[in-house]
Amino acid sequence: MLRAVRIAECERALEALIGNVVAKVAADIVAQAQQAAPVDTGHLRASIGTRQIGPLEHEVAASAHYAAYVELGTRYMAARPFLGPAAASAAVSVRAAGLVATLSP
Repeated sequence: MLRAVRIAECERALEALIGNVVAKVAADIVAQAQQAAPVDTGHLRASIGTRQIGPLEHEVAASAHYAAYVELGTRYMAARPFLGPAAASAAVSVRAAGLVATLSP
């Protein structure tokens, strides 16, 4: 029974540690995306944020209604990506730190 308690404690501690790492990576993506976002009024940059959607999951998104048009472009406007490159940069950093073998989008 003592061993089962210690294993459960270790699982909780490990989950908390991984959750903190995931939150830090999400915050880094937000910071990089905000830095890279084109600025006219500042609304797009201010709309970039993160929210926790699970114990080990965070979502990074831009809530400005036109964010997808800026990120992906239109037939009238060239793309000016800001979220994709920020996520790719974070994935490289995570791999370099040896935290995971691969990071799927």
